[in-house]
Amino acid sequence: MKVTQPFLPLYKKFVNDSKNGKRLNKDGKRISTGTIKNYKQAYSLLCKYCLEKEIELRVANANKLTKKEFLSEQKYWKNFIHLLLPIYIKMDAMTIM
Repeated sequence: MKVTQPFLPLYKKFVNDSKNGKRLNKDGKRISTGTIKNYKQAYSLLCKYCLEKEIELRVANANKLTKKEFLSEQKYWKNFIHLLLPIYIKMDAMTIM
């Protein structure tokens, strides 16, 4: 049985753990403030996207999925990326101009 969790709260925890030093680089140093700033920006863009499209992003533990469930999740995220990519490219083009 596929058990899913909302993605945004997990991502926010990831950002906070990075900021508070719970996550470290592979050399044992803290994550830089510039990287954390990028994480926060990505989080805010994802929140904005979810509000505009009225969707909730979700994740499932891939280790506990059947092959059919795994393929379903793979399709879900592939479709999300295809929906998000044009928006990102448009934003990037606006930044360059």
